[in-house]
Amino acid sequence: MTTRRLLIDHQCPQCGAPATMEETERLYTCPFCRVKSYLVTRDYFRYMLPHAAPAGQTLVFLPYWRFKGSFFVSLPGGIKTRIVDVSQQAVSSPSFPASLGLRSQTLKL
Repeated sequence: MTTRRLLIDHQCPQCGAPATMEETERLYTCPFCRVKSYLVTRDYFRYMLPHAAPAGQTLVFLPYWRFKGSFFVSLPGGIKTRIVDVSQQAVSSPSFPASLGLRSQTLKL
């Protein structure tokens, strides 16, 4: 079973040309200026969904973790496996849903 990865909007650090990359890609070659780049971070990459709030309106940032991988359960009759791709609040807040409630891998960041 293949799963789609998140698509990330990125810009070439040399010429500013737009690019769309998969969330796991770290190597980038710009088709316009041909500069090769390797994306790095000090700890981990952070991505946000775009907002449509009017200018000047207060925004609230609530982080969610994305868990993606295989889930295994060992039962007397054998091992059951399932592919998971879910989101969960990174901080507890009763005012917001525990999950984003959508298939985050179908979104573009």
